[in-house]
Amino acid sequence: MTFPAVHADVGDIQIYDDGDEITVVAGNFTHGHFSNYEDISEEESERMIAENVADFLEKLFSDKVVLLGSHKGGGECRVVDPDTVISGNTRKNMLGQARDRAANERLQSCLDDAEVCN
Repeated sequence: MTFPAVHADVGDIQIYDDGDEITVVAGNFTHGHFSNYEDISEEESERMIAENVADFLEKLFSDKVVLLGSHKGGGECRVVDPDTVISGNTRKNMLGQARDRAANERLQSCLDDAEVCN
């Protein structure tokens, strides 16, 4: 399944069913693997994976995910704390700071890195 890009620099969001996991390609930036290795039924595992993918996509399409880097090296995504508003200058500042590793460490206080993107 593909969600066409609104802007070419971001790229399409693509979803692939890899059998035992789902891969979400986050445009021109990175991809994430959604899987479940708990000792539960296949049906329950598939439900949990689908819920996790839907939750991530909801955050992504609600501007609660910052995409950084590229597939060529160092791409990642970060889910922003729900109380943090991402728009205008805030987005530009976060992206600019993320290019600087020392500044990126300071961003950890406002970013939730619990998602599976890498």
